[in-house]
Parts: sequence; C-alpha cells; structure tokens
Amino acid sequence: MSIKRVLMVGGYTQAIEYAKLAENIHLTFIQHKNRLRPQDLQIADVVHMMELNDNPDLEEFIRCLHRIRPFDAVLSVTEFSLLTASKMAEEFGLLNTPVKAVENTRDKYKMRQQMLASNCNPVRFSAVNNFEEIVRFFQSVGGPIILKPIDGTGSKGVRLIMDMSELEEQKSRNSILFPCLVEEYIDGVEFSVETITIDGRHTLLAITEKLTTGAPHFIEMGQLFRLVLATKKKQQYSKKCKNC
Repeated sequence: MSIKRVLMVGGYTQAIEYAKLAENIHLTFIQHKNRLRPQDLQIADVVHMMELNDNPDLEEFIRCLHRIRPFDAVLSVTEFSLLTASKMAEEFGLLNTPVKAVENTRDKYKMRQQMLASNCNPVRFSAVNNFEEIVRFFQSVGGPIILKPIDGTGSKGVRLIMDMSELEEQKSRNSILFPCLVEEYIDGVEFSVETITIDGRHTLLAITEKLTTGAPHFIEMGQLFRLVLATKKKQQYSKKCKNC
C-alpha cells in the first residue's frame, strides 16, 4: 500500500495523534511556534513552524511544499485555518470542503443568508455598519437583540441588548466594532448537532447541549452529551439539519 502524504494546517496534539492512527500516513504539520508542543515533534513526520493567521506567505509556502513532494490531502481542524486548507486542496485538485461553504461558515452574515435561502432560518437578522442601523433593527423586532462580530469565533464579542438604555451604554463606551451582525434574541436551550458529510450525504453523529455562562455574553463553558434523547426530538433535529 502506498504512503499517503497529508498536510495538516494548524491543530492540536490529539488531532495529529488521530491522524497517525491511520496506516501508511506521512503527516506534515504546520503550527505556530507558540502553540507547538514537544510531543507534536515526535508524532508528526515533518513539522514547520509558521504564523498561521493573516500571513500572506503561508499559501505560497504550502505551494512550495506541494511542488517538491505533492500532498494527497490538505486539511485543518482549527477554524482559522479551514479556509487556507480548503483553498490549497482545491488548487491542488484534492478532495476538499468547497471553498464557498467554508467562507459561509466563517462569515456569520453569509451563513444566515444561506440558511434563509434554504428556508431554515427562523431568526430575523441584519448586517449593520453604524449605530443608527442597530437602533432601526432594534425597533423593528421590538427587542431584545444580540450583537456579535461577523467573523468571530465562539462567543467572543457576543452581547445581549435588552433595551435602548443598554444600547446607548454600548455606544458611549465605543465598544461596538462595525460592521457587525444583529439578531433578534430567542430564549431557550441551545443544542449543537454534530454531523459528518461525505459526498453530499449528512450523517448524524451526536446531539449535544451547549453549556454557557448565560446572559449577556453566553460564553461557552462546555457541552453536555446526552446518552438518552427522546427519539422524536432526535429525528426532528436530524431532519432539520439535513434539510438545511
């Protein structure tokens, strides 16, 4: 069996351990020097230390590696490097997550638009460029609303605004970075539906309950994996996600 050359852009020790469980894998790992662990050097076959975020030289460096010894796969398991991995894999003619799909997941406004086009978005939303547009949106939904960065990750920069006085307070602090996304607030329990997609077919892996600090920032603290979930609910969640 031939050796498959795999490039992983960013990641963590457990990810490269899993990758090396596969037989006949030669793993090249690119990681920022401040995130590299000693055991990573022992697990991966080749390690390159490089800045991963906002680095104009990263893609050309990957092209050089590919010209010297072509890769069979390029991937990433970290959100900030997903787009780079997708672009490189597509350029090299390798199996990959479509670039447009990755761009949509990295841009919360584009993702909301995509969900709306697929008729699976129950939340009113808007991209705003100034404070007056936030006020108009707040008035249109009747409040409360959520403010969040368009390209953030996790719960960074997320804030619940209950009334106009809180909105005015954010303005006085000059704490709103534009452009940003505003959404109507929907109260309830938040679930994450984990799936894997192969050749356009979605397979449900798990349904987890998201645990957060609650209002106003909803910082994620962990996820609760429920071993027992009502069959009807599981089917509803699965069907909804597959339709989207």
